[in-house]
Amino acid sequence: MQIQLQEDVLFILEELEKNGHSAYLVGGSIRDAIIGREHLDYDISTSASVEEMEEIFSKFKRIDVGRKYGNLKIGIDGKNYVEVTTFRKDGTYFDHRHPSEVEFVGDIEQDVSRRDFTINAFAYSKDGRLIDLFDGQGDIDRRLIRTIGEPLDRFVEDPLRMMRAVRFCAQLDFLIEERTFDTIKTCASMIRKVSKERVREELSKIILADFSSKGMRLLSITGLLQYIIPDLDKSFYLNDAKTKKEGFALEHMLCVLSSVEPVLELRLAALLHGITKPFVTEKSIYQNHVHLRSNMVLMILKDLRYPKNLIEQVVNIVKFYDMNQWNLSEKDLKKMIAMMGEDGINNVVKLREANRSCELREDYFESRVKNILHNKEPVSKKDMKINGYDLIKIGFEGIDIGETLELLYEEILEDSSLNRKDLLYQRAIEICKTKR
Repeated sequence: MQIQLQEDVLFILEELEKNGHSAYLVGGSIRDAIIGREHLDYDISTSASVEEMEEIFSKFKRIDVGRKYGNLKIGIDGKNYVEVTTFRKDGTYFDHRHPSEVEFVGDIEQDVSRRDFTINAFAYSKDGRLIDLFDGQGDIDRRLIRTIGEPLDRFVEDPLRMMRAVRFCAQLDFLIEERTFDTIKTCASMIRKVSKERVREELSKIILADFSSKGMRLLSITGLLQYIIPDLDKSFYLNDAKTKKEGFALEHMLCVLSSVEPVLELRLAALLHGITKPFVTEKSIYQNHVHLRSNMVLMILKDLRYPKNLIEQVVNIVKFYDMNQWNLSEKDLKKMIAMMGEDGINNVVKLREANRSCELREDYFESRVKNILHNKEPVSKKDMKINGYDLIKIGFEGIDIGETLELLYEEILEDSSLNRKDLLYQRAIEICKTKR
């Protein structure tokens, strides 16, 4: 396999080799090249120490990003920097992010073994040799996210890796391998050990991804979301105030999320705009609802350490997206546009359009099918809690058996709660009496 290397990446690899060091392109850029996906960040691993790298690239811009870990950023073209790291093995992780000590080693095999997932553990030489020790290519073919070694070990080292697994699913439309998935569910509470800033960055990447709704659903079913945004996780599975459907709010919010363009303030507003929906009844005072929603969104985003300006934009979008209920005059509407600016008011319009579209979809075929299957409602006669032998015992004969089964079947299709043996027996007895 041949990867087209950027000029600055190729130059760094060549210079390191000229000076007697081995060097490889590593990590996600190789994964994306295999998949055929664009990648903007490049990482190199080398046998050279930081001091040796500084000497080799003394004429170029350099940024020391972690000398003790062997990390140096090198800027060849004056614009972009490539992170170059000395081959190493990591010791125990003292803060669930950084190893307490590292051991610099002489070969690439030991270096890639410290990576998180198989699809990120590639190394590629400038002459086209691909190193894949953990069947990363196989997992790409299988569309799986799998940890290197024991999932528990990788997540104890850095619990953020659990969110990274979800993020890769949201970006690549992959699945999480079973043992890795089960371990995330078991260890979900460990995400509380990660700084809010790091959690925020992963959450932003998930909701901006091409398959953002898949990512949010995974955050919820793995148990991670209850520790990241507890109120949102609760709202997903409460009965909706209007439809009384369990999980309705989840489907609606994910529909809106995937329907708006991938702009951070708009995606955050789409995710959080209905956070109070399960708690609001038809008799609720609308202004109180708006105040509650705005405050909840404000507190959630502040807790995740989002910038003040972004928080203000998101709060305004969720505050005004259903403003038609306020019966705004032309004058007040113009004042609002002036306050929010053109981008802000356009985001309100975009959220309203997505929300309206998804409300129409809620009664569509796909949504209704999913609801029926999720609730395990009876759909065929074999799902009935009564059969022809039961009717014979009651006293039915001949064609009356089939006709009665058909009648009972039609009734439980209308109301699945009637599909209980005692209720069906009682109803069958009543029918039998009318036939005598």
